[in-house]
Amino acid sequence: MHEIFALFCFMILFVAAVSIFLSRKQVTLTSFYRECILLGFASGCWALFITITTEQFGTNIRATVTTTVPNFVRGAVVPLSSLFRFISDLTGSLILAGLIGGFLCLLFATISLYRMNDTFVANLDYNED
Repeated sequence: MHEIFALFCFMILFVAAVSIFLSRKQVTLTSFYRECILLGFASGCWALFITITTEQFGTNIRATVTTTVPNFVRGAVVPLSSLFRFISDLTGSLILAGLIGGFLCLLFATISLYRMNDTFVANLDYNED
């Protein structure tokens, strides 16, 4: 449960960092670097994400899940880029398209995080029959 809370905190920090990044009008080089550092830290929960994902599966397929899930994330770039392009063509604004696409991704991530089971006390020693 602590991992799920930590990932949720990273998601909130990421929303704050993106909001700051997209809402600025006049940006100095120093403030741009600070915002990039904040964005990098807020999106740097990759190891936590992989750990939580791995813990959702039994011991017999953990290695497969650990190596496959990052490929699914990388593969999601194609439909997300298409969604971004569609929304930007529809609205005529790149920032609005980024906000809408980001909101949809974070909405699905929050729903998934809420529905995730805690595996701390679960027996993950599965037998294949």
